[in-house]
Amino acid sequence: MKVNNASLTGESEDILLDPSKEPNENILETKNVCFFGTSCTAGDGIGICIRTGDATFIGQIANLASTAQSAELTTL
Repeated sequence: MKVNNASLTGESEDILLDPSKEPNENILETKNVCFFGTSCTAGDGIGICIRTGDATFIGQIANLASTAQSAELTTL
């Protein structure tokens, strides 16, 4: 299946996922994982949920954005 990770990485090219590939240390470079908030643009797949809420990649980004905003407001 192909996914578009633009919402996470800003990269506009679709990525071909392959479940037989070994994981990469950098989760964004792993070719057998897709993320909530990304789009499946071709094919289909079966998935399992690895993490939820703040433990997800999107949750971590949201937490960083919230922390940065709080720090910015405190310095004003």
